[in-house]
Amino acid sequence: MSVPTSADVAEDDLIGLAERFHTQHERERGFCFRNQPPLIRGVRLVARVSTPKPDRFAALGTVTDAAQARTGSRSAYFGADYVDTPVYDGTRLAPGIEIQGPALVQEPFTVVVVPPGARLTLDPTGNYELHL
Repeated sequence: MSVPTSADVAEDDLIGLAERFHTQHERERGFCFRNQPPLIRGVRLVARVSTPKPDRFAALGTVTDAAQARTGSRSAYFGADYVDTPVYDGTRLAPGIEIQGPALVQEPFTVVVVPPGARLTLDPTGNYELHL
């Protein structure tokens, strides 16, 4: 059972905290043992702070020619057959760049798949737009 309290609990406040525990226990469960001290099994901290919103999540690249960001190619399956597919380093791409599918754009934590016939662009804030 959780008993809310402030972050700055002084030693003198512990008796009051124990009393609030017993009162809450009796209200929720119908009984309490006020002559027994509560046993603390865990402490949970909830904190809220405000931080300024960043302009973007990661630094954008400077490469405006997709060929300069190409790292190679690999075979990828697009529903009917395997296709030799160009691979691009997404961290190097600059806003406004356009890549025609099929393509794979590697990011640090994901890969953006551009199917054949589709087009990928990067907007000024670093979002990929996939045009099918």
